[in-house]
Amino acid sequence: MRWSLQPVDSRRAAVLARELEVSPALARVLLRRGVGDSSAARRFLEPAPADLHEPSAMADMEKAVERLGRALRDRERVVLFGDYDVDGVTSLAILGEVFAAAGLPVIAHQPHRLREGYGLNPAAIRLARSAGATLLVALDCGTEAGGLIAAAAAGGLDVIVADHHRLRGAPPPAAAFLNPKREDCLYPFKDLASAGVTFKLVQAGWKRWGLKLDWERLWQLAALGTVADVAPLRGENRVLVSVGLKGFRNGKDPVFREICRVAGLPPPGLTARRLAFGIAPRLNAVGRLGEAEVGRKLLMSRDPGEIAALARTADRLNTSRRALEKAIFVQAVSMIEEDPEKHLRRVLVVAGEGWSRGVVGIAASRLVERYRRPAVVISIEGEEGTGSGRSVPGFNLFAALNECSDCLSGFGGHRQAAGLSLSPGRLDELREALDREAERQLGPEGAIPALELDDELDLGELDLNLAGELEKLEPCGRGNSSPIFFTAGLEVGKEARILGRGRRHLKIRLGKHGIVRDFLGWDMAGRLPELAGGRIDAAYEVRKGSWRGADQLELILKDFRPAESVEKP
Repeated sequence: MRWSLQPVDSRRAAVLARELEVSPALARVLLRRGVGDSSAARRFLEPAPADLHEPSAMADMEKAVERLGRALRDRERVVLFGDYDVDGVTSLAILGEVFAAAGLPVIAHQPHRLREGYGLNPAAIRLARSAGATLLVALDCGTEAGGLIAAAAAGGLDVIVADHHRLRGAPPPAAAFLNPKREDCLYPFKDLASAGVTFKLVQAGWKRWGLKLDWERLWQLAALGTVADVAPLRGENRVLVSVGLKGFRNGKDPVFREICRVAGLPPPGLTARRLAFGIAPRLNAVGRLGEAEVGRKLLMSRDPGEIAALARTADRLNTSRRALEKAIFVQAVSMIEEDPEKHLRRVLVVAGEGWSRGVVGIAASRLVERYRRPAVVISIEGEEGTGSGRSVPGFNLFAALNECSDCLSGFGGHRQAAGLSLSPGRLDELREALDREAERQLGPEGAIPALELDDELDLGELDLNLAGELEKLEPCGRGNSSPIFFTAGLEVGKEARILGRGRRHLKIRLGKHGIVRDFLGWDMAGRLPELAGGRIDAAYEVRKGSWRGADQLELILKDFRPAESVEKP
């Protein structure tokens, strides 16, 4: 793995540290992330609702506010149709709050992932017509459903689309089409998840609709959808998640309090990472296993007994999802290791008979994490292959699939995640095409994993004060990853040992100039023999943890290697 550390102006960092009253280390991290002046840095470190853009700047926002307002005023029958993932269900719940505040019933529906697949479909239109609805709101879908929306309009059913997926052809002929990725949309922030787009719709219309809303809950829903969809945590997304997390941490909302309880996550300690890996998977699992209504009902319930029962169901389904995903991941790794010439390319493409279509995306994410390159995992059922892909920074997966579309039956998604379908007989053609596209986008070294470092530190700088200060960078995730530091020339102590159930983890003591620190390497037990060669360079995260009620320093290894210089462009 290549390590890379971008140069930074030390004098500029010192000035920024003084102006912000932070450590030089934090100032250097900010500069390396493109936050170069004190006013921008303060907005970055202290996101506030006032930092949101005016929602009216989004194309068709006035149309959407007017049409939805008319439906509320005239008490029309409305169908909310959302995708089955967390972004879709939180979008549904956000608009559900609007209808609840207006005292109106709402018909909410999500497609069955295994029977209906992704997106707005004819069954949804039939449902709306049979219910006597005059308006359907498509959430986290609809961008590519132009023909279906035109047919619905011809039959007297208006459609509002609130989506964030890329558009390949003409925009759908909807009553309003909200999508910041529209080419004609001048909205300044393009990376909202659908929960964020839906939040902006409510922000634009609530006063005109004359509603009193639970804004703390709306912020929480928008934050959860944003994090779960792996939207980049910069700009408005950073504001949505930061403010939403404050609501999660106070533990007042009965739904989120119960989800936290079954997940074993105390609300005061919630971070974006814990939302992503502790809360979101339980809501994603229900959709992945074909029971999306469990998540929808849970987020929209007001009954304590029902909330508790649905939270337990989501937890049980998540346990099942983990078992399915682990089995696929193990089989995929075996395929790759047994035939690396076929599979270990710039883009990994693996396929298996009978793999659960609902969890192949998570398996793809784990392969990306392990091999540090884009991955596509495909479930084969008879003459059809259905897959999901995840990407790495710098590789536009949606654009790559567009270039490979001749060998696909269909595809959709965005830069970092996409779904696809194809005939199993065209798998090798897809491998070759994606390999060529990855070389074009990333260059000949694109398949070489790269670890982007934030700063070089001495062991003496690693303490609880630094760990606490780094928490100002939260929320961390895609687009604003937890900072990774390195220290060179460390002596390996004799206390290195294997830890944990299954003996998967590594704990080592590293020292330099008489200062020693303990480091943990998750899933690094197999690398213990590499520590026998003398001094090492270590790359790691700095966190503040807790043990028996007391704060403690946690140093989490991300990589290590024999002592050498770090690549500095």
